[in-house]
Amino acid sequence: MDIHKPKPWRGWREFLKEYLIIVVGVLTALGAEAVVENLHWREKVARAEEAEKPELQAFYYNAYERALVDPCIGRRIDALEAALLADGPWVPAKPMLHESWSLPFVIQTPNRGWRDQVWRTLVADGTASHLPPARERLYADVMGFAEGIEARNGVEANENAGLNVLLKPASLSRDQRGELIARLEQERARSWLLALNSRQLMPKLEQLFTPDRKALERKLLTNSATYRACYQQGYLPPGSPAPPPQTDEARRALGAPAS
Repeated sequence: MDIHKPKPWRGWREFLKEYLIIVVGVLTALGAEAVVENLHWREKVARAEEAEKPELQAFYYNAYERALVDPCIGRRIDALEAALLADGPWVPAKPMLHESWSLPFVIQTPNRGWRDQVWRTLVADGTASHLPPARERLYADVMGFAEGIEARNGVEANENAGLNVLLKPASLSRDQRGELIARLEQERARSWLLALNSRQLMPKLEQLFTPDRKALERKLLTNSATYRACYQQGYLPPGSPAPPPQTDEARRALGAPAS
């Protein structure tokens, strides 16, 4: 049996030739591995952005709703303050939304979740870090806005629950009326800030996906209890479209039991 022994190098030229062959082979292998890895992450990022899109669409709808109804909330506050400043005994206000299934609120405001679980998962598993840097920063900016808006939404819901005393036949002193007017002004400022943040957020979201405006308007008319309340109270601009009759599907979307 013949055994091929390695041939000794014949000088530095032969050594360098062998060395270059090895180096080129290693670099080629590493380059191929890098290409495969890059393609893997590119595909994973594309799937991740597709999975993230429903969250972004929900954010855009929430922002669109808040920006649209803020003037209505301001008009409701104007009406309540005028009633508090009027002479005579307090006449209980009627709930903003007159529906048998709805909880009575003296000020009806949007109170939606701004959930970012998909984004948190993408950050945790390292996918977010493989986005282009500018795009990763944009996503992080959007999520920061959403987190801040959700926190202020929670404060607003708690404070507005306390204002429901205006639905009661209470005997209000001048000092109590002044305190309630101050709280209404705080709500005006909160709503304005939430609407401002929403208007700032929408252009950022438009850099990540293209919203369907017609679908947004249909969803608003069908699903927004605040829009429905604003329409019932006449606080929307003239010519605003009327919300459709409440179907069982629309009632379920609002969290109400089916008829």
